[in-house]
Amino acid sequence: MHGLALVNPTVLSVATSKRVRKTLPKYIKKVNVKEISNIVYYEGIPSQDIVSAISVCSKQIMTERLITAVNEAEEQGLISNDEKKYLKESLSI
Repeated sequence: MHGLALVNPTVLSVATSKRVRKTLPKYIKKVNVKEISNIVYYEGIPSQDIVSAISVCSKQIMTERLITAVNEAEEQGLISNDEKKYLKESLSI
């Protein structure tokens, strides 16, 4: 959505607290959760906040791409300088 750490995942995980009756395509993995927290709306679309999204994907994405994503997120105003520092410390980058 924001063009950060461009990757081409084989599966897109979508969290929902509601029942989904529709058959989803193979590339979408439904993740059932009781409660969804840290919801942020980008262009009217409910999304995971940038800080937790970068933190969650740290085991699957190369460090160089994470560094770029963190720097670009701050430049675009998506995260604060404090959040940037937190991410760099927690990701050991």
